Amino acid sequence: MCHSKKVSRTAIIKEIAGISIVGVATGLVGILTTLLLHAAEHQLAHLTHTTMALISLGVGALAGTCWWALRRRGPIVTVTAALSTDTPLPLWRTLADALLQLLIVTAGASLGKEQAPRQLAAALAERIAPAHNDTDRHRRIRLLAAAAGAGLAAMYHVPIAGIFFVLELLPVRRDRATIATTIAVCAIATTVASPVVPAPLYGFPHEALGVNDFLPLLVVTIVATVVAVMWRRLTVTQLQRSYTGPWLVITLPLALAITYAVGTWFPAVHGNGQLVLDVAFGTDITALMAFALLLAKLMATLVCIRAGAVGGVLTPSLAVGAAAGVCVAILFGAPHAVMALVAAAIVLAIAQRAPLFGAAMAIELTHPDIWLAATVVVTAAAGFWCTRKIR
Repeated sequence: MCHSKKVSRTAIIKEIAGISIVGVATGLVGILTTLLLHAAEHQLAHLTHTTMALISLGVGALAGTCWWALRRRGPIVTVTAALSTDTPLPLWRTLADALLQLLIVTAGASLGKEQAPRQLAAALAERIAPAHNDTDRHRRIRLLAAAAGAGLAAMYHVPIAGIFFVLELLPVRRDRATIATTIAVCAIATTVASPVVPAPLYGFPHEALGVNDFLPLLVVTIVATVVAVMWRRLTVTQLQRSYTGPWLVITLPLALAITYAVGTWFPAVHGNGQLVLDVAFGTDITALMAFALLLAKLMATLVCIRAGAVGGVLTPSLAVGAAAGVCVAILFGAPHAVMALVAAAIVLAIAQRAPLFGAAMAIELTHPDIWLAATVVVTAAAGFWCTRKIR
């Protein structure tokens, strides 16, 4: 009996220690990633257009060569594969892949930066919680999944979205142990990263829904749902057709050159989509300009995916949705930021097949008032429900 209690106490201490270490490590990953990106952006901010164009070409060639070399030794293990097949996440290969992702996004690639900290955090969790038996295996899966969600949470200061990311998008058990571990790791990581990562990440005006906004809200929900279905199909198709092997040395510089060229007319296209969201939430633009920005961001992201670039699509999804929402808002004279936020959440929810995650991500990035937040949840759920059988 005493031996059983001792074993149980040891297991609890081991679990708490693992959660704490993974949470702190993931928070530090969020800090280092953020500081690295800020430093790179600061260095690039004052360069001429010609210099930036040459840097984009050089970064594309370098990233293409490095990814080709990495993949010649075998496929790069993703977090989903590590959870589904018990395949270990190799630390150095994962680190190299993550740094290349951050490099091309900094150079202007129209992809998200959130995948890199997720991979790095999960790879560190792999070292902290290796699996030696069935008990350790379940613990490893819990900590790897929680670290991936916490990597997202720490990067954007979105702890609730990080939790829903794990529970809706990763192949894990939805039991009490997984939920508790995920909540704890996301909370610790977000707290550790909070001195560097602001909350909310985006400035959002104090706009609210009025009685006259219900018709445009309905139209925005319908339009965003249609855009989301098209966006999901296009991204999946381009991912399946993406270039690999030695072609990357050619396709990635070409993709970055195209993105840079588009960005000379639409500067907000550069990067992960944050600039598009800033425009949607805080700039007066025409419906034609918003529509052109929507098409430009969509095209630039698809070009990067087809070229074989690796990166996230969460922020690009939000950006595409926000641009669509602004188009409708302008036509109806409705609040731009409100409709942009609603549409952004719908597109992300449908594109990821995760309504709670999509709504939570949009809300935590902007901190709208309670009624608008509730509207975001309802419309994201409605859009997802209407498309639940569409793949």
